Amino acid sequence: MPIATNLQRRGAVYYLRLRVPRDLRDRLAQSELIRSLRTTCVRQARHRGAMATRAALALFETVRERGGMLSQTEIDGLLRDFYVHELEEDRLGRLFLAKVDPRALEARVAARPDHEQQIRGDLGLGRTERFAPWM
Repeated sequence: MPIATNLQRRGAVYYLRLRVPRDLRDRLAQSELIRSLRTTCVRQARHRGAMATRAALALFETVRERGGMLSQTEIDGLLRDFYVHELEEDRLGRLFLAKVDPRALEARVAARPDHEQQIRGDLGLGRTERFAPWM
């Protein structure tokens, strides 16, 4: 069964591969866009691939609409943004919306009083070497 349209696996990592429409190939100086999705998980690859495809379609539309008004430097900037922006947005979103294992959270909360007591004891004895990065 195919993974998904426009997704390829090279080694363990998934890539997005999109053909540039014929009318934009000269302006973009490429016949296809290939971008690593930076994941080995097929589920993440499908999600990131869909996001990157939307970004590519927006890129194509922008170049079509403003094509005559864009310099080659601006087009190169749009291409660079295409390769960087969507994956960074996905990474940041995952950092803030990451699922927390309830058992791991409970274990950390349960260990907190012991940890706090250890910190107070260290500070009371003048042992500050473990806090040096924050001081």
